[in-house]
Amino acid sequence: MSACKEYLTSLMLIMQRSRDNRRTLLSQNGWQRWLVGIMMRWMGGGSEGQHVTNLAYSLFQTLLHHALQWEQDGWLVWVETLAILHTYQCEGKGVPLTRTEEEGENYDSCRADDEASTTSEPNK
Repeated sequence: MSACKEYLTSLMLIMQRSRDNRRTLLSQNGWQRWLVGIMMRWMGGGSEGQHVTNLAYSLFQTLLHHALQWEQDGWLVWVETLAILHTYQCEGKGVPLTRTEEEGENYDSCRADDEASTTSEPNK
């Protein structure tokens, strides 16, 4: 078993056992980028890669469910996660830890594409 797979399995067990454990991980800055990075690194890695990716998705599900159900302003965690995933999809090159000028230009072009797609729909 790979170290990543073993780590995520242990982390999942810890998260399932205590609300305080979930709250602690949710309070860490950048946990979403970390999980997305793990998923993207292991995608397409055969059966072991699929298992690691599934563990990461399960951890995302557990943490987001906790945030929405138990945390005050938990919806902000959901919004932040969606923003991170949208940024990742628009840039198409891994999850950035900091925004450079080049990344800002890519983000702006993605926003322009999004705005064009919403304005090109016929009025109803």
